[in-house]
Amino acid sequence: MKFFNKNLINSEKGNYRSDIDGLRAIAVLAVIGFHIFPEWVKGGFVGVDIFFVISGYLITGIIVDGLEKENFSFLNFYSRRIKRIFPALFLVLAFCLTLGWFLFLPNEYRQLGKHIAGGGAFISNFILWMEAGYFDTASELKPLLHLWSLGIEEQFYIFWPLLLFIVWKIRVGLFAVTLLVTVISFVLNIYGAYTHKVANFYLPITRIWELLIGACLAHLSRIKSEQVQSGQVRSGQVRSGQVRSGIGIILIAISIGVFNKDTRFPGFSALLPTVGAFLIISAGTGTWLNRKILGSRFLVFIGLISYPLYLWHWPLFVFWNSSSDVVLSIKIRILIIGLSILFAFITYQLIENKIRHNPKKSIAAAIFALMLALSGVGLFLYRSHGFPERLPEFIKNLKTPNLTDDSIPELQAWRINKCFLHKTGSKFSETECVDPESIKGPLVFIWGDSHAASLYSGLSKLQEKYEFRVAQFTQSKCPPWIYSNTSELDECESKNQFILEKIKNLIPDTVLLYANWSDNWERQKGEVNLPKSISKLKSYGIKRIILLGPTPQWKVSIQMAIVQSFKLSLKWNQIFPKRIKNTLHQNFLSDWGEAQKNIALQNNIIYISSQEVLCNVDGCLTSITDNENELTFLDSGHLSPFGATFLVESFIDRLFPEPLNRKK
Repeated sequence: MKFFNKNLINSEKGNYRSDIDGLRAIAVLAVIGFHIFPEWVKGGFVGVDIFFVISGYLITGIIVDGLEKENFSFLNFYSRRIKRIFPALFLVLAFCLTLGWFLFLPNEYRQLGKHIAGGGAFISNFILWMEAGYFDTASELKPLLHLWSLGIEEQFYIFWPLLLFIVWKIRVGLFAVTLLVTVISFVLNIYGAYTHKVANFYLPITRIWELLIGACLAHLSRIKSEQVQSGQVRSGQVRSGQVRSGIGIILIAISIGVFNKDTRFPGFSALLPTVGAFLIISAGTGTWLNRKILGSRFLVFIGLISYPLYLWHWPLFVFWNSSSDVVLSIKIRILIIGLSILFAFITYQLIENKIRHNPKKSIAAAIFALMLALSGVGLFLYRSHGFPERLPEFIKNLKTPNLTDDSIPELQAWRINKCFLHKTGSKFSETECVDPESIKGPLVFIWGDSHAASLYSGLSKLQEKYEFRVAQFTQSKCPPWIYSNTSELDECESKNQFILEKIKNLIPDTVLLYANWSDNWERQKGEVNLPKSISKLKSYGIKRIILLGPTPQWKVSIQMAIVQSFKLSLKWNQIFPKRIKNTLHQNFLSDWGEAQKNIALQNNIIYISSQEVLCNVDGCLTSITDNENELTFLDSGHLSPFGATFLVESFIDRLFPEPLNRKK
């Protein structure tokens, strides 16, 4: 099969290919679809991988062209990169910095400052890698989350020209070296997909092979171009191009339509979109798909503004989502996409194009200096802890705990790394997770995830008043049920089997089942798996089983919800809101609680509604004492010690079959 057509070369100087802009459009629309409509475009994240192939192809072509003509200049190369990338990025970073001033709490604004500094220095992927974890701030509060891919590209732009230059000077085959580095990176990516998933996703060494697929194509296309110029063209090339472009678009369509957030990625799966992009580019402009579809006016237009469109869409979505009390309906999501396209077009026309084609050599240095200054502002913001002085007294002390830090008091109160486990392969400290028999009173056994672990601080507080014992065995992201399919949940299954054996041996007076039902609760899974757990407990002779229904969940942290309530009220002298309704997940108080209540009734166990305790028609409790330092929740759903104590005390008389003795 003939892989290359004569009009393959595409550079900044000439031989423009509209189909590559069309392919860019497919990539950016896939990413936007994944971000704005994740329930429909589940595999749209592969758009980034398509971008990688395109970048590797174009950049390698530019470098090799310069080396062969002996006019390659590092200064000119990086100057062009700065003028191409920095202007739009600077504008978006400045926009986020400004809007965050008004909308973000100190902790979130501090994190934004770090991301601005990292975005300007093109190390966002390293920062996000170090932040990643179960308790990391929700992605909805990271307006610069998407810059990880830009970091990888820029790191490629730094090391790749240097490597090719050295290889060229020592007269080693450029294609051979490119192929070797591609294979090494791909092998590391396969290994990392099974051993270090987060690092594998964010680090350049395991993603660079995707850019190098494009680089390999650039080398091969130059070889074929020489053959074309010497007249070595065969009639079958156009026909083979049609086949390749068709197969390429099918591979991309499959990856967008079939992949989802649970797909092991990148890994082998990333071959579908990257090889698909390789085949489409290799087909050249003579094929029907490349000429008529990818070369169409609409896709070319989107492709031309794809870079600023990629930069704008996610911050606009995040800021809308975090500042508005309006549900993100389909109309609003379409509006956000429309605004993104408008902002991208304006950025492309008035800023990117003007600067990119400006012949002045000093302009790149000026832009670079501005970006350094903006990164410095971000670093200052990070070191000043989000500049809390900008906020009124009423809200400036609100602080979302950093639940990635095992040493904070809130997590110590959960007995983290002992009776609450959040790391793969960790083990319970059996001597500390069950109160000794020397403590008088009946035994309650807490079984669930991190939300169940948060109950312990409330129970231990009430042990100062009442005589009872506590056993706590809780595991991150593991609801208290027996799974019917354990292929993706081996860690949870093994821990839950251990917990069941513990319950069988202890025979506690009460087993309390609780979890982050808003995250783990799926009607079909719950109806199948939760009754299995209940049946198993009953077979052990457990007489009292309590199912604690879902607590309220906000779309953002409770601290941010309070801030939004304050801003939406437009009353700058407002008192602390003891109850709020804004940003509360819609339908939360009905659907999930009712489903669990029905299961409790069908299985003859006790159901306790957390919602009835914490919420009423005026909203859900933010604090028991009107004190912003004693909030009922730590973040968007984990109970604080104050909230846990209040909730548990509300049903303490139902926790055990007999009234508890009070301590004197």
